Amino acid sequence: MTNRGFMNILWGVLITAFDFRVVGINLLPDFAGFILISMGLVQCAEYSRSFERAKYLSFVLIIVTIPDIVELFIVDYCFFPYVLVNALWPIYAIGGVLNLVMMGFLLTGIRELAMDVKMPELARDVKFLLGAYLINEGGLLSLFLFSHASCPQLISPYLPSFLIVIPIILVGIGIPIFIGLLYVLYEGHKIVMELSSQADIMI
Repeated sequence: MTNRGFMNILWGVLITAFDFRVVGINLLPDFAGFILISMGLVQCAEYSRSFERAKYLSFVLIIVTIPDIVELFIVDYCFFPYVLVNALWPIYAIGGVLNLVMMGFLLTGIRELAMDVKMPELARDVKFLLGAYLINEGGLLSLFLFSHASCPQLISPYLPSFLIVIPIILVGIGIPIFIGLLYVLYEGHKIVMELSSQADIMI
């Protein structure tokens, strides 16, 4: 039986990476992407315990990201003049942390899979990508928490002006990292397809 778990994961990652809204309604809701990711991880769980752990986190993320369908703004009195902020930011923060951990398990599983099939170069690439992804996404998540959980306009006068460009730099670095993520997911797909084909032949 053909195992297309990694293709489901790949499409799920693409859906969660982009945010298209019309009148505040998310046309590509993240929970739909996590449904695809969980479906893929269910199919791939037999190949690594890391996929199994990522699977359970994906189930939680389906629920956590449902509110992301709409935006709910409130007045933030921390700012003057007062501004509107998304009232659901704590949920986004929780989802961001869970997603970071889930992707860590997912990439670890791909690395283990590459080592099992004697592909050391791919395993090294995934190890490097894992570190880069965790640092980059962790940095963006930290900036998100700082900007929402504090009054940055009170602190910003005391920070060097060049720090303003940090989010831009992280997003720029994140583009090749994301491309690398899609690449290793496709490589994982090819490995699992080969393994499932061999299993069908043996049957």
